[in-house]
Amino acid sequence: MTGLLCAVCVACASQKIPERLTESRNYNGTFLCDGSQPVKVRFTPFKAELESEGAIVEMAQQPSPDGLLYTAGGQSLRASGGEATWIDSGGAAHHCRDVTSLNGNTISIPAQH
Repeated sequence: MTGLLCAVCVACASQKIPERLTESRNYNGTFLCDGSQPVKVRFTPFKAELESEGAIVEMAQQPSPDGLLYTAGGQSLRASGGEATWIDSGGAAHHCRDVTSLNGNTISIPAQH
């Protein structure tokens, strides 16, 4: 019995804990904000390019204790997992959900823990 417990402990200890995400990777996402407004976001290392209603704003990544944060021109985008909050240039907050689909599977920006 002791041998089995040791084997289980070794197997658990050998699992690598994923590293914390500190920057976005190249990712093109489509978000649905406030339930119906489509917003496209192109994430690259240290920046995000947000497109809504034909207007494009390039935002720089900012330090954030939780998730990913981008800002520029009075706008901000905070993303964590498949959820995001976009504050537009008028100060209105939009709650967004990643609806990007590839082969029928939803792809999300990994959440930080």
